Amino acid sequence: MEDGRREAAAQHFRKLARQMPPGSQGRRMIIQSIAQAEGVSPDQVTIQGSSGETASGPPFTVRVTLSQELAAKADPEDTVFIFARSAQGPPMPVAAVRKKVRDLPLTVTLSDAQAMMAERTLSQQERVVVGARVSKSGRPMAQAGDLQGTTQPVAVDGDRELSVTIDERVK
Repeated sequence: MEDGRREAAAQHFRKLARQMPPGSQGRRMIIQSIAQAEGVSPDQVTIQGSSGETASGPPFTVRVTLSQELAAKADPEDTVFIFARSAQGPPMPVAAVRKKVRDLPLTVTLSDAQAMMAERTLSQQERVVVGARVSKSGRPMAQAGDLQGTTQPVAVDGDRELSVTIDERVK
């Protein structure tokens, strides 16, 4: 903000505000900083994904398809995991949804509501990789023979619409 980059500062402050407990003094101070950066009063500041009590983080709308080439390799009853994981960090997903191959193609939403752990959410990440995997065993960990597709790392900075095509075999 001191460099005159008010918009970038407000974005960083919003990420921080989403990680703080609603109603906390720290969150109120961050909201004042957002207001200053945006030139508005603090009561005009909204934290995306927040009703003032809880922060659900920016949602990702993910459209998942199975490639024609691999369709014959998947059974309609196989489990499909749609997930987001930190681009830099542990491989465990921060958010996930479980479906079946018979549901494909499908569109799901990934947000903090699908967090794997309350203390490690989608909105706390800078960048994530979003993917989908057909699990032949029904287990979330990738195994040889599973089918998958992933995106390149994407910033967690607002609503996103992504497409994932399951188009490769896990080796």
